[in-house]
Amino acid sequence: MPTKIRKEILESTWQEDLLRLIYSGQIENITEILPLITPGENIRAALDNILDGQTGAIIILGTNEKLDDIVKGGMKLDVPFTPSRLFELSKMDGAIILSNDLKTILHANAHLMPDRDVSSKETGIRHRSSEQTAKQTGLPVITISKRRNIISLFFKDQKYVLQDLSLLIVKANHGINTLRRYRERVDQALDQLTYNELNNQSSLSEDAISIIQKILYFYVHSFELDNLIIELGNQGREVVQSMYEYAFGLDDVLSLILQDYCEPEINKEEADILVKKIKLLDLRKITDPKKISEICSIPLDIIDHNLNNEIIYKYPRGYRILSLIPKVKKKTIEKIIYNKKNIYNILNTTPEEMSKITDQDINFSNYLKRKLDELVEKSIDFVGL
Repeated sequence: MPTKIRKEILESTWQEDLLRLIYSGQIENITEILPLITPGENIRAALDNILDGQTGAIIILGTNEKLDDIVKGGMKLDVPFTPSRLFELSKMDGAIILSNDLKTILHANAHLMPDRDVSSKETGIRHRSSEQTAKQTGLPVITISKRRNIISLFFKDQKYVLQDLSLLIVKANHGINTLRRYRERVDQALDQLTYNELNNQSSLSEDAISIIQKILYFYVHSFELDNLIIELGNQGREVVQSMYEYAFGLDDVLSLILQDYCEPEINKEEADILVKKIKLLDLRKITDPKKISEICSIPLDIIDHNLNNEIIYKYPRGYRILSLIPKVKKKTIEKIIYNKKNIYNILNTTPEEMSKITDQDINFSNYLKRKLDELVEKSIDFVGL
């Protein structure tokens, strides 16, 4: 996900924690504030009412000394926040100021006089004042445009325009369908790789890199969906669930492929760290196989020979294939690969020799041999041979 943290918030204190981070200056990205104003939250209900009522408003989420310096006049209220009360107060022209816990309406009809030297790209008076106030105070400022019928969030030097809920749902559903197609392509490529690894003694580094690229394309698209999901709030739970289902297991697949093909060999912990790194790559790097090869330390088209000039195959080592077999522990897999080096040698190992390598009885070795044979048969069925 990284991805940004998806706001499937369960704890009752999530809003308090987020507000504390905002007011202490620890939030930098405006999208991290979106959960405060997503569908299902009281503030969003008020915003939608104001939008439907076509009254327009400026609402400041919280207060501090910098804000005190630029607020002139208005009405001091100190009354509990409710969506209906906020809607009624929006009928006045000035800004509405909420307390730092968003539970109290402190001021209404307040006049904002930010420093004129603070730059603004906005043209309308209301939006320009909101942007300058957000920059000067570091507080989130919501502006509802009566004329344009949109909700804008300003925070520091950033702006985010909330989208219509029905449009968000359409975009999210389209995005999920795209993710589903990406995952289908990944699974098909993995089936083909399994066949190639079990049946073809050849250099498969290019195939591995191609699958890494496909998985990273999936993640790029899923990251693009994050903001939509956050903005959907409680309307986006089904989308979140679908994303989790389509992404399930991909991190592990990436990690195992890296263990199979990286040179020099890396352990599980090192592979997991590398997975986190490559998931942050931009499209320019992802689309370049040589760049992926370099970053992941996966050699391309390297074939070694022994003294008799016979080809020596190093990759894949066998981590991913062996992980497909139930009841085989990680330590057992490591022992097998340490002794046999690659999947081709593993496939040609007798049950008796496997029993010695794994320090387990012959029944386990027979089970392992049987499961490997089944994988070979399934892979052949996949390609229709």
